Amino acid sequence: MQDQPEYPLNLKKVRVFIRPKSTLDGFDMPPQEIDFIYGLGQSGLTPFEYELARHRAGESFEISLKKDGPHEMFGHLASVFSALRDGENEIHFHITFQGYEDASPREVIKAMAELAECGENCCGC
Repeated sequence: MQDQPEYPLNLKKVRVFIRPKSTLDGFDMPPQEIDFIYGLGQSGLTPFEYELARHRAGESFEISLKKDGPHEMFGHLASVFSALRDGENEIHFHITFQGYEDASPREVIKAMAELAECGENCCGC
């Protein structure tokens, strides 16, 4: 819709394109297009969602993470991202916020159920 804000909104289905950039040869995480329900975390917005909130649809940004950083940055969304390879200390992600659309009630409930089933060892929530 033309009258929707360009920034992400709670409980909307957000689409991002993530391209990892690694300094190690042979890093094998392919670029990924990821959809998720924005603002659904048990502890509120993740640091990644806060960063995403600063960008309009179509804008890109980069995130650099230390080895233990994915769970801290992505929270309950960390399971969508591959872990850093052994021996790698940092990874850089180039992220493009592609936009958002209304999530169906079924999609929201499914995401909430998956989050509720998530144990402490699953994503670090």
